Amino acid sequence: MATTIRASSRRSPVAHRRAVPGGFREGPPTGPARGGRCCALRKIIIASVAGNAMEWYGFFVYGTAAALVLGQLFFPAHADPLIGTIGAFAAFAIGFVARPLGGIVFGHIGDRYGRRASLVWTLLIMGFATFGIGLLPTSDQIGLAAPAALAGLRLLQGIASGGEWGGRVLMISENAPPEKRGYFTAWSQLGVGGGFVLSAGRSSRFKRCRTISSFRGDGVRRFSRAS
Repeated sequence: MATTIRASSRRSPVAHRRAVPGGFREGPPTGPARGGRCCALRKIIIASVAGNAMEWYGFFVYGTAAALVLGQLFFPAHADPLIGTIGAFAAFAIGFVARPLGGIVFGHIGDRYGRRASLVWTLLIMGFATFGIGLLPTSDQIGLAAPAALAGLRLLQGIASGGEWGGRVLMISENAPPEKRGYFTAWSQLGVGGGFVLSAGRSSRFKRCRTISSFRGDGVRRFSRAS
C-alpha cells in the first residue's frame, strides 16, 4: 500500500514533484529548473541594485547642489542667503517626506498590475522629474514660480523613489528561496552606496570651476541635467 509523504511546510515558490519510493514528494526545483530560477533571480538583483543606484544618485546630486547654489538660483535674490539655503534643503526634505506616499501608491499598483509595470513607471517619473529640475528657470526669470516648481518636482522624485524601493525589494523577496530571502533582499541596498559614489564622481568634475559665479553660470546646468 502506497504511503503518502507529506510535503515540507516550507515550500519553494516553484515546487516540483519528485518520484520517491511509495509516492511523490514536493520539493525545491532541481537541475535545469533550478539553474533557470537562479539566473532569473540574479538578473532581478542586478536590476534592483542598478535602479537603486540611479535613484539615489539623483538624491545625492541634488543635496550637493542645494548646499552650493540652488538656494541662490531658485529663491528670491533679495532674500537672506541663509533663507535660500534653508529653502533648498526644505525642497530636499520634501523628497523624503513623499517616499511613504510613493510606497503606498505604487505598492497598490504593483499588486494590481504587476511589479514590472510599477517599476517602469517609477523610473520614468524619476527621470522626468530629475531632468526637469535641470531645465527650470531661476527665480530671477519667473519669480516665485521657480521654488514652487522645484518643490513640485522634488515631490515627484520622492513618490517615485518610495514606490521603486518597495517594489524592488518585494520583487526580490518574492523570487528568492524562502531560506535565503533576507540575504538576497539585502543586496538591493548596495545601490545606495553606488549612487553616492556616482554623485561624488560627478561633483568632482566641476572642481575646475574656480569661483561660485562660474559654477552658477555653466556648471550648475550641466550638473543638474546630469542628475
